Amino acid sequence: MKTALYLITAALFAISTADGGILVSLDNPSQSGALDNPDQTGNPGYDFVFSGRIVNNGSETVYLDADSLIFNNNGDNLNFTVNDDFGNVPISLDPNQTSDDIELFDIMISPSFTAAFGPYTGSYSLLGDPDGSQSPEQVNEPVSFSVDVETVAPEPGSIWLGAGATIALLVGKARHLRSRVGCCRHAAEDSVPSEI
Repeated sequence: MKTALYLITAALFAISTADGGILVSLDNPSQSGALDNPDQTGNPGYDFVFSGRIVNNGSETVYLDADSLIFNNNGDNLNFTVNDDFGNVPISLDPNQTSDDIELFDIMISPSFTAAFGPYTGSYSLLGDPDGSQSPEQVNEPVSFSVDVETVAPEPGSIWLGAGATIALLVGKARHLRSRVGCCRHAAEDSVPSEI
């Protein structure tokens, strides 16, 4: 089913971008082999890896000179680390050639995330030219992606562990206070002169 969806998406992009010829399809092989997964969800500390295939549906060889990675993180470079892996992109693609499944970029969310939770969006496109001598221009429609940062809910086991530790501390404190009250009461009884 997922393969069929991938092929349909590729066919639609091939029809709509026949003159440009380059198609970028993002997938996420780390999530059960899911294809076409440009929208990912995770918690602080997670490294979102965006990988995909690049297809040349055109009739000429296309030289890939650079990429354009835009991530709308509102200039927040403390909570997000963006790594562009353009070095994995092939130098060129011949007509009807498809690249291997390659890592294009990844976005690391800081473990001590302090920004607003929710989705952050971006786009990815490639720059190149048909003969390798002209100035680079965009060769594919930008592919949209999103990173949805969710709050971290504690595991049920850690809730019980925390509750047990709190109860143990309260019981220990109560015993300590009770022993001090008893100690003070005995001291007070000893200091009262007895009448004989």
